[in-house]
Amino acid sequence: MSQLLTGFAELARKGAVELTQELRPSPPPRRETLAHLRTAHLDHMEVVVDGTRRLYFDTHDSWELDPHGLERCDFYFKRSFAPARIDPAVRHRVLPLGLYYQVYPSGYDKLEAKRAFYYGRGMKGGVKAMALYASAALSGRGRRQHTIEALSAPPALDDDPQAIFMTRVYGPAKDEVGVRNPLHQPTIVNPMRAECVLRLREEFGDKFCGGIEHSPYAHQHFPEALLADNADSARSRYFNLLRKYSICVTTTGLHGSIGGKLAEYVAFAKAIVTEPLNYEVPGNFREGRNYLTFTSVAECASQVSRLMRDSKLRHSMMQNNWNYYRSFLRPDKLVRNALTAAAVPVAGEAARSATAA
Repeated sequence: MSQLLTGFAELARKGAVELTQELRPSPPPRRETLAHLRTAHLDHMEVVVDGTRRLYFDTHDSWELDPHGLERCDFYFKRSFAPARIDPAVRHRVLPLGLYYQVYPSGYDKLEAKRAFYYGRGMKGGVKAMALYASAALSGRGRRQHTIEALSAPPALDDDPQAIFMTRVYGPAKDEVGVRNPLHQPTIVNPMRAECVLRLREEFGDKFCGGIEHSPYAHQHFPEALLADNADSARSRYFNLLRKYSICVTTTGLHGSIGGKLAEYVAFAKAIVTEPLNYEVPGNFREGRNYLTFTSVAECASQVSRLMRDSKLRHSMMQNNWNYYRSFLRPDKLVRNALTAAAVPVAGEAARSATAA
């Protein structure tokens, strides 16, 4: 939820909305549904505008809609938006939310401090959680250094391009909840990731940086594809590395999702090589314009090679992604666009009140 919460906090800071929040206990798993949907509602947020209009934000990986949320909202914004799978009777109320990544506002956010206290498990735990949050936010430590400003950069055009692909694999516990891609043939995500790493290493040598994050499962099943130095997988170190590479590779996530890695590439204005996208996002985000696709390991290497050779295509793609970030992905833009799609006036018009729950 960090991207949405950050977006609303930014709009409130700029005076575009008056924002309050209602905190609720975490609801229990829904035992009556499919395994991968039992806790999906924990990735959802309701927003009430002016006490009347209800917007529902669903950031879960999979395409399924929450019937409880859909029943009580005016507009339903879906991260993994698959219009062909939506009941035509409600299609007009379901809209694409956009690309996802983990990002936080700069400085101290009093609403987040309240969330830290509320979910801190009692008075003692809440005070401790709020103190830890305040210390991290004010000093810019830990994940609080991953702010809008820190996780974005305009294109760094170069004449000696290199590629990066750092990834992870999932152990058996994930098998029942979506290692298999539900939208196409039963493709397992782990082998594709490992094989891409090995092929890119072989083909591009020191012009490629990448590997699989270390874990007991990865050591057992994909030892040859591991990162040379697992310290590179730490988020802060990873983002420092990412700035140095103009070509970035990613693969399909669980439930056929578009992972946060692709959005991070867009925010850093990179040229992108990815498996085909299974879901739709707002705006003119298109193959050939913002990314190249592959369906095999050989094609992955071929597309990386193409971007290395074709500086015009590479630089154009980097600029297109920077433009897309500033118009559709930056958290305050993503939230503003959603409010606009729901006919909610924001900055430049009368500020409206919104309550997030």
